Amino acid sequence: DAYISPVSLRSSWFKYLTALYWSFATVSTVGYGDIFPYTNLEKCYTIVAMFCGVLLMSFISGKLITVIATLFLNQSRFQAFM
Repeated sequence: DAYISPVSLRSSWFKYLTALYWSFATVSTVGYGDIFPYTNLEKCYTIVAMFCGVLLMSFISGKLITVIATLFLNQSRFQAFM
């Protein structure tokens, strides 16, 4: 009898979703952790949550940089006027 890997018995959708979860966890630097999603629904939720987290952090970083740039612009205008 030939050995059949449990991974080869999985559906293509399960493999694709697992690969998508892995790429999102890697790119968003969330990591893999000790607790991880196993079902398709858990993976979909985790992918959406990571995507929302990345969007939120990008928005906050962008706003913070805009505030800092505005402060430096106002300071340089004030010094040029004096």
